[in-house]
Amino acid sequence: MPQDDDKPTEERQLPPAQTGPDATTTVADHGAKTGDSKNPWSLSQLREQGRRKEDVDLSALVTTWVQNTWPGDDVKLKFIETELDAELRSWRVKARWWRTAQISIWLLLAILGLLISVFAGFKTGQGFTIIAGALVATLTTLTNAARPSKQADGYRTARFALRDEGWSLLNRSGDYAKLTNEHCYDQFAKAVHKIVLAKRTATSLDSLAP
Repeated sequence: MPQDDDKPTEERQLPPAQTGPDATTTVADHGAKTGDSKNPWSLSQLREQGRRKEDVDLSALVTTWVQNTWPGDDVKLKFIETELDAELRSWRVKARWWRTAQISIWLLLAILGLLISVFAGFKTGQGFTIIAGALVATLTTLTNAARPSKQADGYRTARFALRDEGWSLLNRSGDYAKLTNEHCYDQFAKAVHKIVLAKRTATSLDSLAP
């Protein structure tokens, strides 16, 4: 199960810009220098680290905006930490978890189906065929009930919607183009609340059951 190893919000700061030979090496540069770019698993890890950094940077920028605009307002700051920062991290991990579960079940069903076809013609394989058939039926039922594909899509879609809303706020685009800071925050809070409610509906096991 994927683990989220992001540091707490208060410990994360955007790194200062660096230039010259002592500048911090980027994740992509590190992969290229170590030769990991030829390894598909390493490339997948690099991409995931890049997506995680994008979420961290967005949360840090919105947090800085709130701190500078409303110094000492713990309510607004806590809202950003719990509804933006924490949800971005949580939804990314849960989307990966459900996607992993989906792929694992598909592979297991395919392997069991192949083995059933192979052992079906042998008398000694009848016991295995019965057990494997029951396992396939059970996994199929669980998959139809939980629908890991829709769960993963629900978390992924909600995460992207939250990111889009955050960047629109920072860039003062869309609904935020002509609003004051106070109205921008109110609009952002309403949009985030709407996204969270939509996510709960999309990832509810009750709503996905046939």
